[in-house]
Amino acid sequence: MADLTVVRKFPRLCTEEVERKGEVQPCDKPAVAVRIDPTEGGGYQVCMRHTRGPMVPLAVLLGGEGRG
Repeated sequence: MADLTVVRKFPRLCTEEVERKGEVQPCDKPAVAVRIDPTEGGGYQVCMRHTRGPMVPLAVLLGGEGRG
């Protein structure tokens, strides 16, 4: 099971890195899902642009829609 403590505490912004004007910076777009890292097992928030691989929608993770 992935440790999602950080995701539950800071679920709003994408944590992927992007290059802007030659500098690496956080993406900081609104997060829509949590990607599960297949090698380390942790989870981290991603925006629509960075969604790929094993994911969990934020609404499900945070107890919103999709549960039933």
